Amino acid sequence: MTSAAQFGAQTLSLDHILEISGYSGGFRPASGAFTPVLDNVSFRVARGSLTALVGETGSGKTLAALSVLGIQPSTFLRTAGSVMFDGADICQMNEATLRRLRGAKVSMVFQDARAALNPVFTVGKQISDVCRLHRHVSAKEAYGSRRKCSSG
Repeated sequence: MTSAAQFGAQTLSLDHILEISGYSGGFRPASGAFTPVLDNVSFRVARGSLTALVGETGSGKTLAALSVLGIQPSTFLRTAGSVMFDGADICQMNEATLRRLRGAKVSMVFQDARAALNPVFTVGKQISDVCRLHRHVSAKEAYGSRRKCSSG
């Protein structure tokens, strides 16, 4: 298991795998004024729990989830708060560290499966490919062993 220390961060409450605290920000397009879209978003996800993020269209669910991966749009500007994953502040990570984290420790299945998954390949193959990349296991192990790919 990769520790928070390996991502160069201070350890906080590790009974929560994800802790978003006071997260605020908005969009600053090249041609316009700053438009706030997230205001003091805070929530925790307990380690080992199943959690859903729900809300009205346009409430910031997708933007919050993208922020957990560090892949929010380039026009988004965080103005306050933190996004802690496994004790490490994602907002303070450089791109190389984020790449090591994505897929290996945290990932996202986008709402529109047609945009996220390739219809030419089975979902199982696509997920096992990610497992093989991050866990360095054979195709047979990746496809047949959910435990091997989901354990940290």
